Amino acid sequence: MRKFRIALLPIICFWITGCSAPPDMADRGQDFATDLAAFTEYTLDRLDRVPGISVAVVRGDETEFAGGFGLADIEHNRPVSAETSFYIGSVTKSFVALALEILDREGVFELDRTLAEAAPDVDFREDLPAGEVTLRQMLYHTGGIHSDGLSFRQTRSGEWTPEIAWEMLRYLRPQEDAGPGEFNYTNSGYNIVTTIAQHELGLSWQDIVETYVHAPLGLSQTATRLDDARRSGQLATAYVAGGSASGSTPAELLKSDVTMQSAGGHIMTANDAARWLIFQMNDGRLDGSQVIDTEIVETTHRPHAGINGDHPSFLTREHYGLGWFLGHAGPDPVIYHGGGFTGYAALFAFMPEREVGVAVMTNEDSVGAVAADIITEFVFDWYRAPEEAWTRGVERLNEASAQLRRETRALRLQELLPPRRDIQLSLPIESYAGRYINAEYGTIDIAMDNGELVATMGQLSAPLTGMGSDREREDWMRVEFYDGEGMVVFFRPEDGEVNELAFFSRLFVRDGE
Repeated sequence: MRKFRIALLPIICFWITGCSAPPDMADRGQDFATDLAAFTEYTLDRLDRVPGISVAVVRGDETEFAGGFGLADIEHNRPVSAETSFYIGSVTKSFVALALEILDREGVFELDRTLAEAAPDVDFREDLPAGEVTLRQMLYHTGGIHSDGLSFRQTRSGEWTPEIAWEMLRYLRPQEDAGPGEFNYTNSGYNIVTTIAQHELGLSWQDIVETYVHAPLGLSQTATRLDDARRSGQLATAYVAGGSASGSTPAELLKSDVTMQSAGGHIMTANDAARWLIFQMNDGRLDGSQVIDTEIVETTHRPHAGINGDHPSFLTREHYGLGWFLGHAGPDPVIYHGGGFTGYAALFAFMPEREVGVAVMTNEDSVGAVAADIITEFVFDWYRAPEEAWTRGVERLNEASAQLRRETRALRLQELLPPRRDIQLSLPIESYAGRYINAEYGTIDIAMDNGELVATMGQLSAPLTGMGSDREREDWMRVEFYDGEGMVVFFRPEDGEVNELAFFSRLFVRDGE
């Protein structure tokens, strides 16, 4: 079962509200929009760590509902509406894959080339299957190749340019847990393919998607750059579970334009989500016109890679298409993709046979992802049997609410008895300050700030602490660039100086300048 990530802050309103009863509706099951509104409001009540939810539901070629619930911004009491935009994370892959397939069909950018053919000037590692794996396979997640440094720079630190990204291709390595032809979901394939596309065509992935997808579909409320979304004044504020009276606090790790990348870089509203789902369910038709060739759209919906393994959702994972997962929701085939990042979660799904599609977006990522899954199941169930939808939905909310309470209790105990994180150093603390460089991952700046060491990598910054009382080792420190994800930094003093550190299993060397 999915674990919620909750900030270690005092428990407040959740314990006071307890388990509220579902809405008593005499006409339940008679009107979809009424039921959806009641159920979503009830979801916000039971999972009160989620500030706001945006929902789009379509049937056939019509929008059944596009709107919002709760708050886009707690501080300013700004409600969620159909025009509120949310970051949708990896749902971006469905846009990028479609755009690249269009370029392939037009003969502009060939996807069936091998990596070696597409980047003949790159000095790849000898053990990399560059002459075997195609660009298309990497979009299916069957390339068997990792792009550790490239993906870190593009998704996290933001320390990259198109030229740096191209240089990063020489650090690609084989995946240890999946070879060519085997499915292993990562961001690497999309980052690699769009890096090659930009080098070859002189177009960023944003340029490609906006030209070949957004413009033809009239997605006027969709953005690939955060600055554009912020200028609209409609971007939902990102939150993490726990803290304020609403149970949420503003996220500290935020996306920026330099980390809006091809595997996760879209901002979207419910209005545009509805258009996107209608387009997908009608094989490229929108507003009565064939916007993109049917065969191209159908190609993205076909199974290209088999998937084995459990998935913490009511949706099964059986195959991957081109930018979409393929599975079932109960007896019905479903095509879908989820996405998220600190402060946001999204789930887009549609049933081709029933001609029902739903998109749910939230401005909290951990509990929000569970809420999106539950609401999506409610929508699909409602079109089969409305009463059963309510029964199952309330049951799932009870389970999720109980889990949230249990994990909040455990985290409260951790807050009351936090681990000691005393740093054990072999040299004076100021000896560790400096700039350390790794050609693949970039730069770590270690600086003194009010008597403590702070590490910075591009847009990431966090204090260095000890490992914890039972794990302390001399010259080992812990840094938490991402909420709840502590990583080890191991300094290597020699002859009274610190000239090296190990991080991400890579060696960083002090800059001598």
